[in-house]
Amino acid sequence: MAKVLGTALALLGFVEAQQPRDDIQKAFDEFLKDFQKDYDDIEKQARFAAFAKNFEYIAEENAKGYSYKLGLNEFSDMTMDEFRMSKLGLAPPSLWGSLPSLGTHQVGNATAPTSVDWRGKAVTPVKNQKQCGSCWAFSTTGALEGAWAIATGKLVSLSEQQLVDCSKKYGNQGCSGGLMDNAFKYEEQAPVCTEEPTEGSGKLLRPGREFL
Repeated sequence: MAKVLGTALALLGFVEAQQPRDDIQKAFDEFLKDFQKDYDDIEKQARFAAFAKNFEYIAEENAKGYSYKLGLNEFSDMTMDEFRMSKLGLAPPSLWGSLPSLGTHQVGNATAPTSVDWRGKAVTPVKNQKQCGSCWAFSTTGALEGAWAIATGKLVSLSEQQLVDCSKKYGNQGCSGGLMDNAFKYEEQAPVCTEEPTEGSGKLLRPGREFL
C-alpha cells in the first residue's frame, strides 16, 4: 500500500507542474461519475494520479495538431503497466515459434483518399474483453468479419468466446494470451460461430449458430 501511495504522490508532483490541479480534479470527478467507478480513499488517490498523468498526455498530444484527437475512456485511471497486464493478451515473441512468411505485396499507383472510415462498412460495434487477456481473439474475429463483409456485403458479429474456449490445442491460452495465427488455424478446421446467441453452462460457453 505504501508503494502505491508513493507512486501516486510522485505522479502527482509531475502532473501538477503541467496542468492546473483543479482542471484535472474536475475532469476526474466527471470521469468517476460517467463510468460509475467507486474507490476507497487510498485507491482513489492512486487512480487520480494515473488519471492525471493520462490527462496530461492527452492534452500534450492533442496540442501537436495531428490529424487525430485523443480522449478519455474507461481505462484512463489505469497506468500503462496495469492496462498491459489486464488487457493485452498477445503471446510474447518467445512463444511465437516459427511463423510463416507472407512475403510482400506490390500495390499499384493510386491517389490516397483524404480519409477512410470503415465503421459503417465492415466493422462491428466496439466490444469489451473486460479482464480477459483475449485481444488476439478479438483481432481474429475482426479480420474475419471485415473480410466476410467485403466479400458478401453482409456484416456479421462472430464469437470471440468460441476462440477463447476452443482453440487451446492450437497453442492459444484462453484469457492468458494467444496468437491470431493459431486462431486462424483453428478456424480453418472448425465451423465459425456467430456471437449471438451465446448460451452458458459452467465455465464454457456454447456460441451461437454456425456461420461459415
